[in-house]
Amino acid sequence: MILTKQISAEQYAWRNDPRITAWTRQNGLISEEDQKKWRERISSDPSIQMFGILSPQGLNIGTAGLTSITPIHGTAEFSLFISPKEQGNGYGKSALIELLKYGFKHLRLNLIWGETFHGNQAKAMFQKLGMKEEGRLRERYFKNGEYVDTHMVSLTRNEARSAEWWT
Repeated sequence: MILTKQISAEQYAWRNDPRITAWTRQNGLISEEDQKKWRERISSDPSIQMFGILSPQGLNIGTAGLTSITPIHGTAEFSLFISPKEQGNGYGKSALIELLKYGFKHLRLNLIWGETFHGNQAKAMFQKLGMKEEGRLRERYFKNGEYVDTHMVSLTRNEARSAEWWT
């Protein structure tokens, strides 16, 4: 898996796909103007590092990034999604490993955290990579007519160094 600064033009459609939005904070569709502003922001905001995800065949199949990067504290939030048609192939796990290595080795972060909705199967993958559940935020977001809980997960640099994928 390779992370690239090239974010797929398909990303706009992916961000509006219900198979993606079911697990994101967004409510409603993202407009083309919203997508344009987001691309401008990620190109100019040093607290955000976003990447396209290239499959072994060289296809851009998703987006991964670190946001809320705080160098003084050595922390950042991760984000990740894979094109709906490519999900279930292990690409998310491989991409997240590369993102974590980048954050810990190149940005010298000490802790990378994330938030996932209750019921998201990705939580099990996060935990297999060594992430610990920090806790649950009850009724954190309003999605599809109801309030949903989220789970906070995180990984420290020392925990990552002892993981089998660290090399």
